[in-house]
Amino acid sequence: MIEKMYPKVQRWKLETPAESYGLHRFYESLGYVKTGERKSNLLGFVYEKTIK
Repeated sequence: MIEKMYPKVQRWKLETPAESYGLHRFYESLGYVKTGERKSNLLGFVYEKTIK
């Protein structure tokens, strides 16, 4: 829904906790690709999606 609200945005980036497997599958089903990891208090994954 947020992507439709901002149609001019071509690159989306988000972070999700490493143990949230359901979220990983959800974002991947929407075209997001895991591009990295971040480590602070908890391990998290970085996902990105480019819209052309």
